[in-house]
Amino acid sequence: FTGQFALEIVQSPENSLRDVDGLLGLVNRAGTGDSVWVEQLGERPYWGDNPTDDPNPRLEAYIAAARRGASVRILLDSYFDNPNSVSGNTAACAYVNQIALNENLSLACRTANPTGLGIHNKMVLVQIGGKGYIHVGSINGTEQSSKGNRELALQVQSDDAYALLAELFGSDWGYEIYLPVMFDDYVPPARYVLISEVLYDPIGPDDAEFIELTNPTGQPIDLSNYALGDAVNRTDFEDTRRFPAGTSIAPGGTLVVATAATAFKAEFGVNPDFEILSTDGAVPDMIDDLTWGDPNALLQLANGGDEVILRDPADQIVDAIAYGSGQIAGQASCALVTASNHSLERYPSWRDTDDCTADFRDWPFPNPNALP
Repeated sequence: FTGQFALEIVQSPENSLRDVDGLLGLVNRAGTGDSVWVEQLGERPYWGDNPTDDPNPRLEAYIAAARRGASVRILLDSYFDNPNSVSGNTAACAYVNQIALNENLSLACRTANPTGLGIHNKMVLVQIGGKGYIHVGSINGTEQSSKGNRELALQVQSDDAYALLAELFGSDWGYEIYLPVMFDDYVPPARYVLISEVLYDPIGPDDAEFIELTNPTGQPIDLSNYALGDAVNRTDFEDTRRFPAGTSIAPGGTLVVATAATAFKAEFGVNPDFEILSTDGAVPDMIDDLTWGDPNALLQLANGGDEVILRDPADQIVDAIAYGSGQIAGQASCALVTASNHSLERYPSWRDTDDCTADFRDWPFPNPNALP
């Protein structure tokens, strides 16, 4: 790149931990609508015995930015990391992701090895008010690097450099076709379970219908007593079923509920995770919630329009979609699929805008338990 750029020289141990400028000063400016993307060889969850008494100020700054409304992504090396260490990258991500889950923040941390030889990068990308900043150099997330070593980083405001490195970050993170260089319409991955695919009009008997859920977060989510159904109101002639105690969905995983396990297996060659009708003793049944809908109704979706609603144990809506004549207050409904045996598939699987027309596509190849 050529031109004139505003830059700062950040050096350890002199000024790398100052919070009025440098990295911490930059991150401290990020808030609602901004983004902070971190790719590092390592970030410690804390620098002493625990995060309360001796926190890692870099990591806490990233978390604080998310609390102010910024979208924060932290990508750390897995190749050199010891996953059993209480101060390693795996522990740092567990600490960050638990905070994100507890506080429903746009904050995610993961470990990866995108090149096969580990992440050696020491890079932080910050976008504030539409302006891109890059922080690159030799400073990593250890206390020694900031307080004891002779380290150096450059912090530059350059939209072009930011766009280039953001694209590389997206590739390493794993969402390279969705993390845009133009960020106006970017929606971060949801921090809750999503409805990811619905087949409501299979070829042949309706018993092969299925609803797929996915967990786009970095932590397992307990689905015990979560409810899945098409009853918008308790008095509707519809049905709602509960997941049995002990049900959970793994990070990045899926879970499929079919009307009938036998019909589903005949169509797709495998069993679903749960079924509505008791057709296969090897597949657990969803539990009928008689307080929602009509006890004589079954969870079978109407071809002309319906709703699919996931509720938590307190009956708060976690995710919901509607199609055709179906309606969810405050949300746009999808059009009907164009042919039988087409599914509504969330694309990408982690994005949720509460607009079915933007979040789902008419998909001619239903693929339960396989995300796009």
